[in-house]
Amino acid sequence: MKFRAGLSCGVALAAVMAGAGAAWAADFTIANGQIAGSQVLSNPGDRGLIEAGGAITAAGTGVYMNNTDQRVTNNGDITISGAGNQGIVSEWANAQINNHGKITTLHVVSPGIFSFGKRTNLKYRRYSYVGFQLLRDRDLQG
Repeated sequence: MKFRAGLSCGVALAAVMAGAGAAWAADFTIANGQIAGSQVLSNPGDRGLIEAGGAITAAGTGVYMNNTDQRVTNNGDITISGAGNQGIVSEWANAQINNHGKITTLHVVSPGIFSFGKRTNLKYRRYSYVGFQLLRDRDLQG
């Protein structure tokens, strides 16, 4: 009975995530001219790249860094419309976030970049948002 309930919950969670449009993958590249939905880096050391002219548009989080030692480079556009969601989020150690493109959030409670993992390395040039940026200064390097 416990196995069956656990299996049902797992299937339900998978269905919700699939319906949310999140891409569960290892490395990803959003090419020039391509528009994608939410992206998830799931393995240690995964890399994500949004090329110039590429875009992520989502009601949920744009890029979720879901493990250690991951890197995201945004040279394109990330646009987030949902409240309480982020352009790029990392909760794990040794994240490297390079934003040379544009991140736009359309809600006051939606930070463009959200990270509270230890030793986050954040580099950015352009940053456009209606929301706010929530980073712990003591965790930033670079």
